[in-house]
Amino acid sequence: MSLFFRRVLLQSNFPFKHVGSTQCNFSHTSLRLDKPAVTSDTESKKPDNPLNVLHGGRNHKVDNLEKRFLVWSGKYKRMEDVPPTVSQETMEKARNKARIKISNYMMVGTILACVIFVYSGKQAAKRGESVTKMNLDWHQEVNKAEAETK
Repeated sequence: MSLFFRRVLLQSNFPFKHVGSTQCNFSHTSLRLDKPAVTSDTESKKPDNPLNVLHGGRNHKVDNLEKRFLVWSGKYKRMEDVPPTVSQETMEKARNKARIKISNYMMVGTILACVIFVYSGKQAAKRGESVTKMNLDWHQEVNKAEAETK
């Protein structure tokens, strides 16, 4: 066993502990388990997918808003179908889909608002209303009010 792998095993969170000499002769070196392989039923029921194990498995507790995101993104059909915990990767995908949908709706809403304001501005221009005229009228009223108070 090389020095690198020995350091990795000793400094990592592996449940193994190095037993034996610290010299370069590893003929008497062995590995022993500090903890039993399976301590309870919950640990033995880990997901089969190794990617879920790497990403923490089903460790994200889902609140009511996140359940709505999961349903809205199409992962589940109804809010009752959403389990109390899901994987972090699933939750991130649902958040990203919801974020994209919300931004698309906001873009459409912004475009509609722009069209409505352009239309109302053209109608105001036909009536002879303008921001400059409104500003001049307001200044005249303020100047009259100041002249009367003096």
